[in-house]
Order: sequence, then C-alpha cells, then structure tokens
Amino acid sequence: MSSTAERCREEPRLLALIEFALREGWHVRRTPAGQLKLVKPGLPPIFTRSTTISHRMGQSK
Repeated sequence: MSSTAERCREEPRLLALIEFALREGWHVRRTPAGQLKLVKPGLPPIFTRSTTISHRMGQSK
C-alpha cells in the first residue's frame, strides 16, 4: 500500500492506529481478506478487521 490513508480507506478511525504502528516500526499491510496485518520483526503479527462491522459482533453480547 502506498499511503496511510489508503490502508484505512474503509474506516478513518484506524488512521491513528496505523500512524502509531508505522512510527513504532511496524509494517502495515492489507490481507486478501481485507484485514489489516501489522508486522514487526521478533513479534507475532497482529490482525485487525478494517471495519467496525464484524460477523462475530452479535456473538459478543
């Protein structure tokens, strides 16, 4: 991905997370499934949905 804004095109609220991760040395990529994948050498990857709507949202109540 070429820009921070492009990484969070569906959810502008993720912009702060992405900018923080980039400042801290994480690499941010979008998976084929549309998730954001944060990767930093020596640490396990972090996956997050790119939108606030999740298929598991109803299960958390």
